[in-house]
Amino acid sequence: MLDFGGAVDIGSEIVFDRRHWLFYSEEDNCCFVAIQDAFTGLVITILPLDYHENLAWKIKDEHIEEAKRKSSSHTRADVAKPKEPPSIIIVKARYISVQGYQKTSTLTKFRSSDYRGDLYNVLNDKSLESEIRHHCKIKGIDHSSVYAITIALGNDGEPLVIDWKSNSDE
Repeated sequence: MLDFGGAVDIGSEIVFDRRHWLFYSEEDNCCFVAIQDAFTGLVITILPLDYHENLAWKIKDEHIEEAKRKSSSHTRADVAKPKEPPSIIIVKARYISVQGYQKTSTLTKFRSSDYRGDLYNVLNDKSLESEIRHHCKIKGIDHSSVYAITIALGNDGEPLVIDWKSNSDE
């Protein structure tokens, strides 16, 4: 709420460079004050109104009304737009380089719609092994040095790790 305009600036502590933000919580049906470091943006604490008034200053009624208005018109950035499902499946190889270091390289990307967004459908594709070999050759990776393949749905998907040594020894 502080980052996206859902709070009211009600002043600051000059000596400590602390900004005080009033915001309304619909879930709690009341206002709170967030105290934030003006330089780093770190929220130091959140106080109920009565505690803030004892420690600092009384909050004006018009600020409370403004905080309620902002809360009802404020939408969280991460809730406002539903995430689209990933459109790609990323295939990476984990291998031992010529210098003896473990490395990871992206081999290829598939359209997730071709596999109905299911990583196991990629594994069941009979052409997967030849695809791996082909893309290793293109990238200059000796396919016999590949010890694992990772497959993930999009950049943020949890990768599925497959032991590849047993598959590529021919």
